[in-house]
Amino acid sequence: MPKTTQNFLQQAKYAWSNLWSKVGQVGRNVQGKFTYIIKQHPFPSFFGLLIVLFIIVAIGNKLRQPVVTPQVMAVPKEVSVFTLGATPHIKLQAKIDKSGVVTIMAQSPGVAQKVRVKEGDHINRGSQLVSLSTNYQGGNAADLARQIAARNLQFFE
Repeated sequence: MPKTTQNFLQQAKYAWSNLWSKVGQVGRNVQGKFTYIIKQHPFPSFFGLLIVLFIIVAIGNKLRQPVVTPQVMAVPKEVSVFTLGATPHIKLQAKIDKSGVVTIMAQSPGVAQKVRVKEGDHINRGSQLVSLSTNYQGGNAADLARQIAARNLQFFE
């Protein structure tokens, strides 16, 4: 290596070590001043650091807010409704005791479409308690079969 390059490297090494020693000295001075202030005024130092922490948290929350995407409202679809005519009714017998829980046993299978009484209601004899249907759409298979039979009878007459 030429002498000038070697001399330059030694000067650079000396400059870096000198710089790091000055940075360390400044750091030690700053650390000493902070330590002195904290020892002399512990409560204001604690609350000051607490306020700085809250400010950092608030800034972090503002910077990390998620992007708000607009909500797309679903457009309601228009559908055609199939009706079977009037809602069929069925009368069933049940026995009610004057006290305790009432158990109603249906004599035909079905889906309870509507319960017409609430807990604690007073009911009279012959009042309708439950509306039953044979499917979840409110139809009654027995009534539908009767309507189909009536139409077929009209075709043959």
